[in-house]
Amino acid sequence: MRRSKTETLGEVIQRLLKAYGLEQKLNESRIYEVWPQVVGEAIASRTKRLAIVNRVLFVYLNSSVVRAELLMIKDTLPQALNRMAGIDIIEEVVIR
Repeated sequence: MRRSKTETLGEVIQRLLKAYGLEQKLNESRIYEVWPQVVGEAIASRTKRLAIVNRVLFVYLNSSVVRAELLMIKDTLPQALNRMAGIDIIEEVVIR
């Protein structure tokens, strides 16, 4: 028996991710992966934790100097992260 419509492996994986509600988590993981590339290793090494809630990236830091530096570029971070990750997922960055 031959199928009339074949799917690529990528299409099947995308369909499964959507069906199990994992597509959003996969997209969020892309942001976590590109964080060091966007802000640099020095800032990334002083980042305690990243969390994404309702399209807002919460950045927890362990250095007040790094916090001040990130506050200066805070407005450009969402666009840079989205561009590097290849997906539009972050609207705002909150630095704590």
